[in-house]
Amino acid sequence: TTLVHGPMRDRLFDIACTFAVKLQRNDAAGTEVIVKLFDRARISSDTPQQRVRYLSAHAQYLRIGKDAAAELALHQQILSEPALRAVSVAGKSGASTAAAEAEANIIELLKANPTIYAAYEARAAEKLAAIIAKPDIAPADLLAVADEYPIDKTGFAALRQAAEILERQGQARESVQTLRRLLQHARSKDERIHSLESLARIYAAMPGQLELAIVRLKQAAELDPRKVLSKPIAVNKTTVIINEPLDSALASLKIHRNGLAGQALPTFKLPNGIENPGKSPLLPAETVNGIKAIIRQQQPVARTDRIVALKTDSKIVQFQSGSIKPLNSPVKVDEVPIGCAYGGDILVVVSQAGITAIHRDSGGEAWRFALPSLPAAELAGEGIASGESELVPDDADVPAQVNLAMRDPRLNVRGRQIIINGQARFGMVALEADEENPPDEGGPERIAHFRVLSDRVVFATNEGRVVCLDLGKGTLLWQARLSDQSLRHFQAIDDFVVVSVKDAIENSDVFVLDTIGGRIVKHIRYTVDHIRSTQPQGQLVNLVLSGDGVLVLMMTNRLEGIDLFDPAAPKVQQKPQAEPAFLLSAGPEQLVITDDRVLALYLSGSGQQSVRAYELRSLRPLRTGDAGIEASFASGVAANNERGQALSIRTAGAAFYIVGPKSLAAYHLDKGWDWKALLMEQRDRGASRDMFVTQDYCVLLHVPAGANVNAPKVPRIQLSAYSRAVVD
Repeated sequence: TTLVHGPMRDRLFDIACTFAVKLQRNDAAGTEVIVKLFDRARISSDTPQQRVRYLSAHAQYLRIGKDAAAELALHQQILSEPALRAVSVAGKSGASTAAAEAEANIIELLKANPTIYAAYEARAAEKLAAIIAKPDIAPADLLAVADEYPIDKTGFAALRQAAEILERQGQARESVQTLRRLLQHARSKDERIHSLESLARIYAAMPGQLELAIVRLKQAAELDPRKVLSKPIAVNKTTVIINEPLDSALASLKIHRNGLAGQALPTFKLPNGIENPGKSPLLPAETVNGIKAIIRQQQPVARTDRIVALKTDSKIVQFQSGSIKPLNSPVKVDEVPIGCAYGGDILVVVSQAGITAIHRDSGGEAWRFALPSLPAAELAGEGIASGESELVPDDADVPAQVNLAMRDPRLNVRGRQIIINGQARFGMVALEADEENPPDEGGPERIAHFRVLSDRVVFATNEGRVVCLDLGKGTLLWQARLSDQSLRHFQAIDDFVVVSVKDAIENSDVFVLDTIGGRIVKHIRYTVDHIRSTQPQGQLVNLVLSGDGVLVLMMTNRLEGIDLFDPAAPKVQQKPQAEPAFLLSAGPEQLVITDDRVLALYLSGSGQQSVRAYELRSLRPLRTGDAGIEASFASGVAANNERGQALSIRTAGAAFYIVGPKSLAAYHLDKGWDWKALLMEQRDRGASRDMFVTQDYCVLLHVPAGANVNAPKVPRIQLSAYSRAVVD
């Protein structure tokens, strides 16, 4: 009898699978009954999520019965089907994919008995040999072998050959994806160096990815600085690095990067002969009609030669900077975007309900993604509880161990014991209060944060979901649901996604996910003891992630640093201060990383705001002069001016600017440690709304205030340009 799709079939599956698992705890239940229930679950499973649930549960039962070969076959079945591999699951260490969990389980089985994988090794070798025998080898066929047999050496060989073919064909984005997988599975130092060097070479040739090329080449040089490049690295037609050791090639790339730093900034031209433009404001020479909004590009990958705008007819249009003529045909979007970013030859336009990808040059639609089309994702709470995490109480200098923060009827608390499904685990417990901090109900799920990376788009929603899409195709690569509420912080680079969420009593959870597969690789909980602390000093205020994987966490009274690429490296932690010096530094422009240094907004006991600079990896403060005094950069804010209003930090290489509603201070970190500041106050111009750094100027955007609000011939929006030459 053929089962019909629908609720009755789903209920049959749920009953069969649930009772097959429950009866394993009942000694009176016979094996025959459990096997029959699993068989019914197999037959009634309809969706990829159901099939993964059945295969995983049955495999766990076979592990209890020590039938390793049969268990291996079920895990391998997940790896053999693309629809099953991408299913989001709550794994052993939190949110993960079915493929990642199946691979981890197979590795664990092979530690006890490697011979049980022999048949699969032979099958993988046969498939690879058949592909290589073809006159025209398709990278997609090689990648299919690597997907199905990720543990076997044949899968690794298929990945490497696919990466080489894609690089030769000039398919940079696909080559990067493959090389990053290759790096993840590299088993020797030489394999890692080869993958890192190849990534550096491809990134160097991609527009706007030179910083990533430097990161990858630096990682390769740390493994073997004197190893010579296997192939030239071509930055452009005139700059090619050939036959240099890795450390020398890295230095050459940095020199080239520094030379391009100024060129990467936008140009801002002022007419000649204007001695005092403040007396006679310049008016626009040309205007573009029919524009509803300018869509802000994501930093730091914004293209300065392009303007992206939304027309009044809800179509996205691109302009060349300085021109009022559209570059290509407009593309319609369903709602006002929250931002956009260029990823190679793709313009990604993000709204709260979905994403539209547009070809950069032709202007045609590349793909479209609607948020409601996402399949359901499990909340990763149970996996987090059972995995390895870090607990950091608010007054602790060293981390403790297990933790839990979840809203779940299966959970009971007895002292310091956590009881889940009758099994006790020890650790601190922070229960979220439903009444005080209800989930965001009544409205649709919305995109709240996003990042466009070299080969994928990562975004987070107001319901705690993190989603990763393929940049070229818009297909779902993985998703993870880390909370039932909006995430507080969101950072992403090509290797890691870092998010944080805060509960009703100010405890914070920080999750680090692997960008390739969505697996949680680190989880840290910061708890606040409200009984012993009237002013909690352990709250997480902010975080920032460097391009080379250093995560800087800002507490109210200290900074902490973690090298995500080196799990064995100890956490770097500053000595806690008596004052909550970073209390006002919660914004994205109040904790920044520039040129291997951390800049943080600092609040003194008197209420004065300044900026402190620290070395990225050690978090030691930068010092000035023979006396070794800790550098403190004045903001230019007078004692009673702008107090309580948080300032922001803008960077341009080693130069940085402290911007307030009515003030601007500029510094340079490298020029002989002779820090010079340009302090400017604009009391009569009203509060600044924005500030951007160009090649020659710092430009402030503001609106008139006070007596100037209704003054005749005063533009409602004004730009003021200040020369950068004073600090550069």
